[in-house]
Amino acid sequence: MTPVMFSDSDGTSPLKWYHWLAIGVGAALVLTGVGILIAGAVGTISTATLAGSIALGAAKGALIGAAIGTGVGAIGGGIYSGVTGADFWTSVGQGAALGFGIGAVIGAVAGGAAGYLSYTPSGISRSVANQAVKKVLNDPNKLNHIMQPKHNLPTKVKSLGRLMKNTIIKGTIEPYKTVQAVIWTAKGTTVTYTIVDGIMRISDMWR
Repeated sequence: MTPVMFSDSDGTSPLKWYHWLAIGVGAALVLTGVGILIAGAVGTISTATLAGSIALGAAKGALIGAAIGTGVGAIGGGIYSGVTGADFWTSVGQGAALGFGIGAVIGAVAGGAAGYLSYTPSGISRSVANQAVKKVLNDPNKLNHIMQPKHNLPTKVKSLGRLMKNTIIKGTIEPYKTVQAVIWTAKGTTVTYTIVDGIMRISDMWR
């Protein structure tokens, strides 16, 4: 088989219909993924929406999966050729074709699932919220200020921390005086914060 043209010396292709199907599906996912990533780069698609988070995750996953799948498939085809004595380039081409398509599909599904799990309505990641809340709970002065009766918040630290985290990830970000605020309308809570050196620092909370 000619490795570049995927054809035998008589001009016929050794790739079966399912190889071409895998290539077609993989190519469709990769091209769609590229389009989605471009849209994300220019701001048309945002992770601030659940659909956008899933779409961008699936797009990244499809490209990564296709690349990895192609390589793994080609290596597998080469090994198959060595074990069975089949034509090397035919086996490599068939393995790469299947790996490309299967990798793109698996990558898109895995990436989409990751996008779903990482989505937050506020756009602030759970890890960022966890870090910021943990810092407040470990700062006695900040904690005593926030837990003043006038703020109408839970009196138990654990409950306060949970409410603070949920406010940050489920609320809506709005400017507040010289800082930013996350307002969770469902619970009537507000958390104010600033970003210093890329780190979220909570300044106050009330209800």
